[in-house]
Amino acid sequence: MILRVFFILLAVLAAGSWPGTARANPEFQKKWEPQIEQQAAGRGAKPDKWKIEEEEAKKKRAPVYCKDKRDFVPEIDVVLVTPDPVFVFTKSIRDLNSENGEKMRAKWADTREKQVWIENANLAGLARGGSGFHTRSRFVGIPYGGLAALYCPFFKKVEIQVFYSTTIFVASDFKKGSCRYNDVLEHEMTHHNINLKIITEYAMRLEKDLPKMLAQIENYGYVSHDKIDYRFELMRGSIADAVDIYGHEAWKKMQTENAKIDTIENYEAEAAKCRGKA
Repeated sequence: MILRVFFILLAVLAAGSWPGTARANPEFQKKWEPQIEQQAAGRGAKPDKWKIEEEEAKKKRAPVYCKDKRDFVPEIDVVLVTPDPVFVFTKSIRDLNSENGEKMRAKWADTREKQVWIENANLAGLARGGSGFHTRSRFVGIPYGGLAALYCPFFKKVEIQVFYSTTIFVASDFKKGSCRYNDVLEHEMTHHNINLKIITEYAMRLEKDLPKMLAQIENYGYVSHDKIDYRFELMRGSIADAVDIYGHEAWKKMQTENAKIDTIENYEAEAAKCRGKA
């Protein structure tokens, strides 16, 4: 009988001490839990120096996961596409101004970034261009450590097409070969050449920087088989975002350089060359 009572008592004590079955004592919690939590936090806390060293160690360890698994060099192909300018000589000064004049004059007045020739506050020529970057990527997943469940994602090939094109308008009011015709054409071709030089420089710079960019994007380590396609999409988006930065910088430099020749002083100097000439 005594043994039976003893075992029953043990069973009750065991049940009462099992997590989730004991009833909380509000007074006990109110009095002691803050102190217990504080002590636990104190025991687990690390000096700031340790935290910094630990984070640095993590950063150094992360790339090691996959960087030694790739036994090939990703293929990089940057293609610059710059067709010859398209010339339009069928628009009159009136046509150019009715289609573009008010908008372009307002933009030039505000920012002086317009790429046009102004003749007595009217457009007599226009260089209308566009540039862009198109990216295509191919990937490969290499098993990590012989485990088919884990893969290291890598770029297999990256193709980037850099394109720039221009349409140049010279007002039909000017006779072909005349001083005014040649001046307007030369001015608009200057814009074209500035843009072509800048887009070429950025394409070369992009081609040089790409290997490091790809390696940095790949450094996120291995993933499980069911997430490899998702990682590929992230890598595709990352390289496209990086390339867009180059495109935006090229566009800003084009605006800056073109604004240097679209000034009142330059317009007056160019117009003065043809005064009294056919």
